[in-house]
Amino acid sequence: MQKTADKFKLAVHASVGQWVSKFGGEFRTPVMNKSLKKSKTETPDTHQGMAKRIQELEEALERERLMNLATNKMIDIAERDLNISIRKKSGAKQSKK
Repeated sequence: MQKTADKFKLAVHASVGQWVSKFGGEFRTPVMNKSLKKSKTETPDTHQGMAKRIQELEEALERERLMNLATNKMIDIAERDLNISIRKKSGAKQSKK
């Protein structure tokens, strides 16, 4: 674990969140950098308003798809390079505390 921490300039106890914040920006696209806008509770009543709302929702969906893809790729790389199992195995039972 120390070799990996040295290789990527991370603290030994670095969390996945720290890893993402350090390396996640390299893979961001302009769509992902847009901040999510709060959705209005009222429905647009004009054709133009509805078209704009659809466009906003499509952009938000694309951002989420890209984030999902980036997260899965990061997990794949970590599992391959660090030889660790991150994803939950099907049928795995949770340990009782």
